[in-house]
Amino acid sequence: MTSGAVPSILQQVTFPILAALQEDQERMISVYKRLIRMTAFLVFPTMTILAVLAEPFIALVLGVKWLPTVPLLQWFCFSRVWTPIGGLNLNVLNANGRSDLFLKVDLSKAPLVIVVLIITIPIGIEAMVIGQVISSFISFFINAYMPGKLYGYGAFSQIKNMFPMIVASAITAFFTYLSITITDILILKLIFGGITAIINYLGIFYVFKIQELDEIKILLLNLGKTTKKVQE
Repeated sequence: MTSGAVPSILQQVTFPILAALQEDQERMISVYKRLIRMTAFLVFPTMTILAVLAEPFIALVLGVKWLPTVPLLQWFCFSRVWTPIGGLNLNVLNANGRSDLFLKVDLSKAPLVIVVLIITIPIGIEAMVIGQVISSFISFFINAYMPGKLYGYGAFSQIKNMFPMIVASAITAFFTYLSITITDILILKLIFGGITAIINYLGIFYVFKIQELDEIKILLLNLGKTTKKVQE
């Protein structure tokens, strides 16, 4: 649900922004890069921490009889971590009036999805989910191919820009995992894990002065001012 909602919101919000800048390609690419980084800033830790906290989350919310689904949720988290980034890559094509390329890119992924399903269905449900991880990662490169060709901002450039978020998410996941090993109480695992994740992730960005944290602050301040005006 999280991975599906984020791309939908981002596409609705970013489409008019990118479309308005299509005449100023240099500025449009700059905004596009910022959107990729901001998306990674939000999505990478969310999916990673959900994977780490999958066991206490499922046990508490659904019950212990659902614990066998923990590996499935964890694999799904890592398969969907690239979905919002791919959505932005396709969105930039639409925003620049290249719906023809959007369709070609979208259709080009169909054989990959079908082949992965044909291979994994006979093996079992876990193999199918792992196949989703592989296909979604490959799909990221397919989605980024046209933006790379048209705007010089392809998959490897995007990964380079997202690298701080990837590293920060990995470090955060490690310390979050350590924090949930100190207790066997499910609710405390979620509380300790959540607090550790937020402090650790934001702390890394604060120490290294990464700009996305400042942008989040500005966004929250503007949201607070808007809410105050509405109440008045």
